[in-house]
Amino acid sequence: MYKISILALPTLLMALLMSSCLTVQQPKFKELKNVKMDNVGLSGITVKGDVIFMNPNNFGFQIKQTDLEIYINNNLMGTSKQDLDIQIPRNEDFIIPLVIDINGKNILKAGLHSLFDKDAEINVKGSVLVRKSGITKNIPVDYKSIQKIPFF
Repeated sequence: MYKISILALPTLLMALLMSSCLTVQQPKFKELKNVKMDNVGLSGITVKGDVIFMNPNNFGFQIKQTDLEIYINNNLMGTSKQDLDIQIPRNEDFIIPLVIDINGKNILKAGLHSLFDKDAEINVKGSVLVRKSGITKNIPVDYKSIQKIPFF
């Protein structure tokens, strides 16, 4: 058993080093553009748009997947689960085409409330899977902002 522990130690150290090598700063939100509604129905709406971010990191990376929940005025409006393959340049702006599936039950509740407010609180929670040099890591997302809702 002692020999197994000695042999496992270098493997464990290598795994820890590889996971800590990928320290990614969260990209900074800049703007939401080209918002349009698709597949409007009683069960819900699919909203598409381009989200513009700035990569503050001194290196580029790939975004492979998003798994996000979108809240408007503290109401869960929908989710965005996408498999992507987007190259992110270092220290530059980039665009993520976002597809949000909005739950029909929450549309009226949050939508009508937003019509009477000048601005709405947007909260995005979840994770984004990124890859750099063959190393993949889930980056937590917890973004909150006051925004105008262009589709309500």
